[in-house]
Amino acid sequence: MFYIVLIACVALDQLTKWLVSSNMDLGQSIPVLGDFFSITYIVNRGASFSLFEGRRWLFVVLTLVVLLLVFWLLRRVPKNYKRLRMAVAVFCGGTIGNLIDRIVSGAVVDFLHIYIGAFDYNFPIFNIADCCIDIAVICIVAFLLFGKEKVLLEA
Repeated sequence: MFYIVLIACVALDQLTKWLVSSNMDLGQSIPVLGDFFSITYIVNRGASFSLFEGRRWLFVVLTLVVLLLVFWLLRRVPKNYKRLRMAVAVFCGGTIGNLIDRIVSGAVVDFLHIYIGAFDYNFPIFNIADCCIDIAVICIVAFLLFGKEKVLLEA
């Protein structure tokens, strides 16, 4: 089940990026929910918020190291800790999704754009892989701090 979830996350991420990049011009924005949410096609050559732009191979190497470490640590997680293992699969799926972009094109395709007008806050544009990573990290931390999985930290 771990690899099915991982592959599903990568597939959904890559499919949505392909749909956006094949059907939109770079910089084009399509409103979905008024001014609040739109599909805006950009490419990000850096990390989150375009930090460290142009360090493609640094990100590729760091991502590979993180993935190797996660897979190595996953061997210590008992099979009956299914929700933790699924969260790790989602994390790895998102990480691999963005890694594919960096290796193939040197930049990550982003397109989910939220603007919170009441606060005049233009949220950074992101993608499905970013959602997978963020949600998975929140779940992993919650499971390790508050769930039955916290015994893993005590070992």
